Amino acid sequence: MDQTRTGSVHSGDAVGDNLVSLPAGYPLARYQLIETLGQGTFGITYRAHDRQLDRAVAIKEYLPVALAVRHGGTQVLPRSTRLADDFRWGRERFLAEAQTLARFENAPAIVRVYDFLEANGTAYMVMELLRGETLEARLKREGRLPPQIIERLLPPLLDGLQSVHETGILHRDIKPSNITLDDEGRPTLLDFGAARAAVAGRTQAMTAVYTPGYAAVEQFTSAAQGPYTDIYALATTLYQCVTGGMPPNALERVMGDRLEPASRVAAGLYPSGLLAGIDAGLAVRAQDRPATIAAWRAVFDGRRPTAFAPICADAPPERAAHDDETHVPRAASARPAKPPRPARPAGSSRKWIVAAVVGLLVVAGVAGGTLYVRDVREREAAREAERLAAEARQRELQAQRQAEAERQRIEQARQQAEAEARRRAAEEAAAKHQAQVEQEAESARRKAEDEARAQQEEEARRQAAEAARRQADADARRQQEEAARRQAAEDARHKADADARRRQEDEARRKAEADARRRQEEAARRPPEPIPPTPPPPVPRPAGVDGTWSGTVECFPGGPKGPVTMRVAAGQGSATVQGMTIALRVSDSSAVSDLAWIGQEGREWMASLRGRPAGDAIAITGSARTIGGRPDAFRPQCTLNLRHQ
Repeated sequence: MDQTRTGSVHSGDAVGDNLVSLPAGYPLARYQLIETLGQGTFGITYRAHDRQLDRAVAIKEYLPVALAVRHGGTQVLPRSTRLADDFRWGRERFLAEAQTLARFENAPAIVRVYDFLEANGTAYMVMELLRGETLEARLKREGRLPPQIIERLLPPLLDGLQSVHETGILHRDIKPSNITLDDEGRPTLLDFGAARAAVAGRTQAMTAVYTPGYAAVEQFTSAAQGPYTDIYALATTLYQCVTGGMPPNALERVMGDRLEPASRVAAGLYPSGLLAGIDAGLAVRAQDRPATIAAWRAVFDGRRPTAFAPICADAPPERAAHDDETHVPRAASARPAKPPRPARPAGSSRKWIVAAVVGLLVVAGVAGGTLYVRDVREREAAREAERLAAEARQRELQAQRQAEAERQRIEQARQQAEAEARRRAAEEAAAKHQAQVEQEAESARRKAEDEARAQQEEEARRQAAEAARRQADADARRQQEEAARRQAAEDARHKADADARRRQEDEARRKAEADARRRQEEAARRPPEPIPPTPPPPVPRPAGVDGTWSGTVECFPGGPKGPVTMRVAAGQGSATVQGMTIALRVSDSSAVSDLAWIGQEGREWMASLRGRPAGDAIAITGSARTIGGRPDAFRPQCTLNLRHQ
């Protein structure tokens, strides 16, 4: 069973629902809080991490709920100006206790205090974070403890308490739940209550530090406390270890001691010195207990203690050191018998008898007086016990009332904290709802803007597409019209050329006929001559260039290109390639081709290619130019390659 222990909660402390703890992750100087381990009416204990030394520690915060309250989540403030001095005084005692405990770095069985500091208006004690189980858990599981376990447990506890007592500090609340055991059974004593006891002694707002059942009778009264007070609590704890049960409450034992001594209950199971020491530490009256740890050790070692607790002036006489011893008053003690004396005369005998009677009367008077004194002392002891019991009952009643008042204050603080938490939760919920509404409105606005922008972009794209379509249609119509115009112009030119050739032929024919008539008329006027041979008819245009021509045309850069096939008749032919019109005039000695097209930019281009046929092949080139407009920065070069099929 592995538990992390740093302290305990006192009897009567109310541990709330972590209403006033600092939050996890809170930075406190070089320490970072991780979680809350315990919470009581005097303070809060946290598990934390030392960021400088990279180790786990426990931190105890001074926060007496009867004197102070958490404010603003971190600050600790007095509840009122009346309690401010008590709060500050207790804080000084808390720091003084931490400073003193820090000196016991190597003291056995004492929790190590690493550091102490002031922050948030209060004080903090940084301690060793212990891992293990409590003696209380061990006793619940096993009942009695084996002798070897107690022999390992007791010496370090005595050594540690003796070291602490020598500095003037008392624990005041020793009990099994305040003792931890590591894996090897070594004990460590937790939760010293010196500062709490000092504050409780100063103000009525705090209850005394004790746990009923383990507290000595002087803790219920105004009697002085000392090391013997811690001895009673540790003896009670040891009694539980060897018997498996608790002794009666100290208040009950004042009225009538019904304690069964450990030396009787556990006889034969444990060393007699251990049982005698437990019985000596469990004496009801403080003056019957060993005064110091050193004196108590003597009992464990089988020796008589050399020092007892101080006796009050009005306290009843101490009881005998051993219950089985009988003490006879010194006045009635027996003396050694003397040898008989010789007989005396009768007168002397009478005198001796009278003297003997008188002596017996004196002895009887002394004995009666002794018995009377003892009876008076017993009655005084009974009255003193009744007074102590009444005072203890009164203090217990007062402690109950104070505990109830503390419980009510804690409940009020809890209700206030819950109300504050509800208010903050409501505010956070309202703020969250408002933020959500604003976020939804912003999202809706952005969505509407995005949709409107998308619609505008879509409309712009649609309009651009429509404009592009219209422009393409217009360009296509213009190209068609331009092609039609060029075709019409080409047809007109071809027709004009044909007409010119026909006119030339007609003119040549007419001229030839006229010449023939003129020669005939001249011949008729001349004497007949021998008739010369008839000249051969005019040689027709060679038909070697007519036919089908195929090849390629290309205007680079930016012009059309592709395969071309055309039919040539009477030396003339035409074709169209990718919107380009090609007109060809060819003879045996020359070849001329006119090209025309409309470029991508909508401009009209023309090229005139000239060359000579080479057998059945034609390869002619020329530069293109635009029709109208400014001169071109560049002029495509056009090439026409044809072969007679």
